[in-house]
Amino acid sequence: MDLKTLKTFQMIVKYGSFVRAAEEMNYVQSTVTMQIQKLESDLGVQLIERGKKLQLTEAGRLFHEQSLQIIKNMEQLQSNLSDLQLGEAGNIRIGVTEPTASHRLPRIVARFMSEFPNIRISVEFANTPTISERLLKGELDFALCSAPDLGSELYFEPLFKKSS
Repeated sequence: MDLKTLKTFQMIVKYGSFVRAAEEMNYVQSTVTMQIQKLESDLGVQLIERGKKLQLTEAGRLFHEQSLQIIKNMEQLQSNLSDLQLGEAGNIRIGVTEPTASHRLPRIVARFMSEFPNIRISVEFANTPTISERLLKGELDFALCSAPDLGSELYFEPLFKKSS
């Protein structure tokens, strides 16, 4: 059973017709019929009583109810994965030292979140050696801190310099 077959079943129920469902999905009617026959065979139950008027069996009503949620969840998952791939959703783990955490970070995070509301940000406050260690372990994505010790595998880019 696949998502296309579930959607086909939902269209048949929505329109009360194999022909109408086929038209809506740009399928030939025989494709819709074969999908439903295979679905019923895979499930081992009849879902639709065929006749003058299409009616769902008790198994068909149960399948219809529960497959609605499955389709909704799958479509949401596809959307979420697309957002993640486009960089419009996900998680960012930031390590930060004081006073940057108190003075600079709130404005930066607020602006970022207004532009990317589906990205969750978690912030860890620590000293530079602790943050450097967590970065090396892959527990943080990036950090705002002072320069790590010489010889570190980390890339450091100064964002600002102290005024003398």
